[in-house]
Amino acid sequence: MPAATLARSVLLEACRGGLPWLAVGALAIGLAAAGFLSQIALQLAVLAGVLRACAVFLVAAQVTAGTLREIQDKGLELMLSLPLSRTTHYLGRLAGFVGCGTALAAIFSAALLLWAPPLQVALWGISLAIEAALIAAAALFFAMTLPTVVAAIAATAGLYLLARAMPAIQALAGTPLATDTWPGWLARGTVDTIAFVLPRVDAATRTEWLIYDAPPLGEYATALTALTVYSGGRAPSRPGSSSCSPRASPRRRPGTQRSARRASPTTSCRRRPRRARCALRPSVRRKPRRGWACCIYRHSTCRRWITRALTPGYAP
Repeated sequence: MPAATLARSVLLEACRGGLPWLAVGALAIGLAAAGFLSQIALQLAVLAGVLRACAVFLVAAQVTAGTLREIQDKGLELMLSLPLSRTTHYLGRLAGFVGCGTALAAIFSAALLLWAPPLQVALWGISLAIEAALIAAAALFFAMTLPTVVAAIAATAGLYLLARAMPAIQALAGTPLATDTWPGWLARGTVDTIAFVLPRVDAATRTEWLIYDAPPLGEYATALTALTVYSGGRAPSRPGSSSCSPRASPRRRPGTQRSARRASPTTSCRRRPRRARCALRPSVRRKPRRGWACCIYRHSTCRRWITRALTPGYAP
C-alpha cells in the first residue's frame, strides 16, 4: 500500500536522522535529574515528567523538520505529481510519525519499570503514545501551514501548553475574586469556549498513575478516546502551491496506445488570412519572439515560415 510505504520511509528517515540517539540522550538527562533525589516517589515523578516533555518535544521537532525539509526540497510536489491522493499522502506520513512517537513511548516506559509496577507503567506508556500521536498530528498541520521550523514548533508548543494549563486558567477565571460584570462574564465564557475546543491533555499520562494506584477504567478510557479523536484530521492545503492538487489524467486500458493530439492553431490564428498567419516574412532574419511559441509555432505553416526565415538556403 502507498500509505505503508510512506510510513516506512518516515521511520527510516527518523532512524537515520539521529532520533534514537536523541531518545537515549533524553533518557540520560532524566536519569541524571532523578539521581539527585533520595526518595523513590520524587525520583519517579521527576523522571516521568522529564521523559514526557522530551517525548513531546522530540516528536514535534521531528515532524516539523522532516515535513518542511521535504516541502523546501520540492519532494512534496514530486510526490503529489504521482497518482496518489492527498489524503493517502497525509495519512501515510502521519502513520510514520505516530510510529516514531510509539517507539519513544515504549523506550521511555521501559525505563520506568525500575520504579513502578508493570501494569501502571503499561497504562502510562499507552497514554504517552496516544499523546505523542496528537502532537504529531498538530505538528504536521502547522508544518504544512507555517513557512518555518521555528514557527511550526512554537505553534505546536503553544497549543500543547495551553491545553495543559487550561484547567488552571478556568480555575482562576471562576474564583470569587472575579467581578460579576459583563467583562468578567465575557472572559469566563471565552475561557470555557477555548477549553471546550482544546483536547484534555491534562487528563492523560498523569504521574499519579505511576506513584499511586492505576486510574479507573472509565476515566482512563474517556481520556484516551478524547486524545484519539483529536489525533485524526484532514490533510491541510499548502498556501501558494498549485501543485498540491494535480489534475488527474484519464486512464487508459493496458495494451492500448495513447491517442495522439493534433496541434491545431488557436482561434486567433484561424481568423487571420493565409499570409497573415505567421508574423515573419522571408526577408526577415531575426530570432523568433517568446510569445510566438504559444500559437504560431504550433501550426505547420508557421513552422515552415520560421524555418525558412532563420535558415539560409532552406528548401522544404
